[in-house]
Amino acid sequence: MNYRITSLYTLVIFLLLTNCNSKKGCTDPHSTSFDTEAKIDDGSCSYPSTAGNISTVRKLKKDFEELSGLKYVDKRLWTIIDPAGEDMIYSINLVTGEPKETIKVPGISSINFEAITSSDTDFFIGDIGNNKGNRKDLVIYKVPIPSPITIENTSTAEEIKFHYPEQKDFRSNTSTDFDAEAIFYKNGYIYLFTKNNTNTKTSLYEIPATPGNHAARLKGIFDVQGKITDADINPDGTKVVLIGHNKDTEQVFCWLLKDYKGTDFFTGTKTLLQIGELDEIGQAEGVTFYNDKNVFISNEKNNGVPANVYLLDISKIQ
Repeated sequence: MNYRITSLYTLVIFLLLTNCNSKKGCTDPHSTSFDTEAKIDDGSCSYPSTAGNISTVRKLKKDFEELSGLKYVDKRLWTIIDPAGEDMIYSINLVTGEPKETIKVPGISSINFEAITSSDTDFFIGDIGNNKGNRKDLVIYKVPIPSPITIENTSTAEEIKFHYPEQKDFRSNTSTDFDAEAIFYKNGYIYLFTKNNTNTKTSLYEIPATPGNHAARLKGIFDVQGKITDADINPDGTKVVLIGHNKDTEQVFCWLLKDYKGTDFFTGTKTLLQIGELDEIGQAEGVTFYNDKNVFISNEKNNGVPANVYLLDISKIQ
């Protein structure tokens, strides 16, 4: 047997042994189905699940039938609506269900507003809807928060343009994994969660919260069992909440993420809250922390369910 044949034989044996030792299973130690011997994750991870205690705060008026995204800032609940051409940020009067304060942002015009978040000094509006996967003009607007806030305000905007380095095909196609409706801000960065159309996973991306043109950096992927439509992080950065739905199971759900490492939000404990059925709760489009024990959730008017603001109790989740 010559040297080349011997080397090839050795390589084949090595690969066979490697494959035998590469057991498939759940590799996430925070999962209830974690397999200590698994080397290759096969998507079988499961997580603690509980029923969410949700109550209706206010039925919303016609102005907010197409609201998309929520952010609780300075004791006000802020939102945006997603029809094309929008240039406004609205606060919601939780007594009447109507707009209270408004911020007009001259010079911007929505293509598909889908998310709103904030830092201590600025709002960030995500014009990030990309249902057909063909957009090359994705942008997050950085808008200074007026001080003081009055009934009618104006503010300027700077553009944070970005793209997904992994996206190579920009042909119009509804089977895209580069659509998104969920962002939040932390320590100088925007964190974006995709709404995948080919599977039930979400991809986490990091984007500098500074004007310019940026390549979004992929940080992780997690099977959320549906489509994510909004996200938020609590003020001290220790909890993340994701809201979404699954049209196949007709369920609205929420994920609570805790005990993660730094900004790798998928590395910690994950708890799934089943909130209710789509024909009861509606298609949830917004989520934001009200305090450390409760989050606000909103839905758009859809399939006979009116637009509402709900309060979800997360205090009993360990």
